[in-house]
Amino acid sequence: MPHNLISGRPLVIVVGTDPASGRGGISNALPGYFRALKYANLTYQLVITHKQGAYTDKWRHWFIAFGQIPRLAQIARSNDSCPIAYLHVGGGLPSLLRKSLLAFYLRARGIPVLMQLHGLEVAQYLASFWWEAVFRLAMVPSNGIAILTPWWSRLLKSHGISKNLFVIPNPMSSDIEDQAYRVIKPVRHRNNIQILCMTRLEEGKGVGLVIDTLARLPAHYCLSIAGTGSAVHTLKKKVDEAGIGGRVTFHGWVSGTNKSALFEQSDIFFLPTQLDSFGMGFLEAMAWGIPVVALKWQAIEDVVENGVTGILVDKFDPTTLANAILSLDESKRYQYGVEGKKRALSLFSANRVGLELEKAVLHLVRKE
Repeated sequence: MPHNLISGRPLVIVVGTDPASGRGGISNALPGYFRALKYANLTYQLVITHKQGAYTDKWRHWFIAFGQIPRLAQIARSNDSCPIAYLHVGGGLPSLLRKSLLAFYLRARGIPVLMQLHGLEVAQYLASFWWEAVFRLAMVPSNGIAILTPWWSRLLKSHGISKNLFVIPNPMSSDIEDQAYRVIKPVRHRNNIQILCMTRLEEGKGVGLVIDTLARLPAHYCLSIAGTGSAVHTLKKKVDEAGIGGRVTFHGWVSGTNKSALFEQSDIFFLPTQLDSFGMGFLEAMAWGIPVVALKWQAIEDVVENGVTGILVDKFDPTTLANAILSLDESKRYQYGVEGKKRALSLFSANRVGLELEKAVLHLVRKE
């Protein structure tokens, strides 16, 4: 229960996945939002609605939240604090429906709701007449909708969804933000150029395109692939068939010091994904001072600034991508790395995101 409520200031009830329960997604993003709320001097309390585990366990936490959140709201009001539920909606229909039903209940109890959309599926819903209708219905109980980048704001507005939209991106975690503040090391000339691709190994993430691109690069370009997923065996077979096995290393899932070591050793971050609503990997690479090569695709342009922090390619073919990588000489890699750190801190620090969160929260609670 919150123990440091500030009279007259809102209590933000953060609703989402257990941060300790999984790899990637909302569970990794939430600690950054907690830091942002602290910078904004907003008291918060986490209510977990989803944990990795048995199917019944996943729904059990959601049911419990129907009692937890009103109790927290009552405590806040008894301390002259305004409660607001900050619901983080992940990818997939189950998450959307769970959070929407909870939001309807909370609004009926007089608790304002801010829904933060994370999933790429939103674009898919809006591309279909019937699914758009489902999405609109799911958004009805929200007082406000938070999206990750301006591209998502433009998409919603193009479909007539414009009331109380707030751009609140994923903030950097404390360790990544600390890295962004460190002075970038001069690019050292070395025999091999190390390319890093870090993502879930699934269809649509572009890892197959990464392998095809490497096959068109000179032999001194090497590739590290970090991540796990259903496509790992297919990708390993693709590497063998291309005859580049000696230049590719599959690291599996990495975290902590192993993850830091990969970033430390890398010259270029390469991920031509079409399956990301934001792309935390791009943000991490910029914080490390590593130039990014990616596709000019949806919200990626809001994270990676083309020609400043990396190169965004609008042709989804390996030859064009290989030429983009070849254009990154030592001077450009250093220049883009410096600018990447600046951009990460100016747009995605916990302090900056906290300011945007505070604006949204105060606006919504004052309208109640």
